Amino acid sequence: MSTKSEPMLYRILAQTETINIEAKTSRAVTELEAIEDAKKHVLHPKTVAAGGYRPFVVLPMGTEHQWKYGHINYCPRCGKYIGDEMGDPEDGIANNVQEFECSECYATVFVDISRTQEESGDE
Repeated sequence: MSTKSEPMLYRILAQTETINIEAKTSRAVTELEAIEDAKKHVLHPKTVAAGGYRPFVVLPMGTEHQWKYGHINYCPRCGKYIGDEMGDPEDGIANNVQEFECSECYATVFVDISRTQEESGDE
């Protein structure tokens, strides 16, 4: 579990023997809040009590500003979260063009997010 307490958007993944569940927080929350939201809203209490779910994970997707304005938060090759490595999340400028070497899969990657829907709406 991350020690960061900065509110971020999270992806929640869980599964049983027959289904996979993926949910995303609709607002920025801390990691502990994402875990509580998963327990409260995603995992059905009867299934959890019966031991039907395997352990679930919550994965950071980035701050609301990063997500809204196309900040590069993941390696497109392996999926590693790299948002913290791609610039200061508090910086007002979104980092939507970047060439980097992924510290997880060692691929050299060039990413260019031309425009997000939110940026188009700002004009």
